[in-house]
Amino acid sequence: MGQWDLFAMVVTERRAIFAHITKDMVNQAIKDAQEKAKSEGKGFFGQWGAQLNTSFFYTQRYKHMSPEQVLREQPDNFAIEHGEITKVNVWRKTPPGQKGILKTMYWEVEIESRRGKEKYRVDDFDPEPELDAAFGSKINHPFF
Repeated sequence: MGQWDLFAMVVTERRAIFAHITKDMVNQAIKDAQEKAKSEGKGFFGQWGAQLNTSFFYTQRYKHMSPEQVLREQPDNFAIEHGEITKVNVWRKTPPGQKGILKTMYWEVEIESRRGKEKYRVDDFDPEPELDAAFGSKINHPFF
C-alpha cells in the first residue's frame, strides 16, 4: 500500500541497530527546528530551511547515544548481530523518470540474516564506506 517505516541504522563493531523514527518524533523535530530558527530571528525561508534539514540532523543524535540507549528509545528498535548477517547487497539507484545532472541518487541496502531478507533505502549519504568497514567480505555490490 506504499507505506514504509523510517529507521536510522547505527552500525557498531558488534551489531547493526535499527532505530525506528516515528511520525510523532519527526513532527516534534520539525517543530523544534522551526521554533529554534524563529527564536534566532529567521523568517519564513530560514524556518523552512531548518525544517528541511531536520531528518538528517535528527539521526545524527544517535552518534552521541550508547547502543543500549538507542535500543531502549522505542519498542520497535532492534539489532542484528554481525554473526547473524550472511550477506549485505548495496545498489546505487535513481528514482524512475529522473535524468541528467540534477537527478537524485539513493542507495538500496538489502541485509540477509536469520531474520530473512530486509531492504532499506538510504537517502542522506553514501553508506558504503561504513558498511564495508562493518561487514567486510559479506558486502556485495551487484551491478544491474
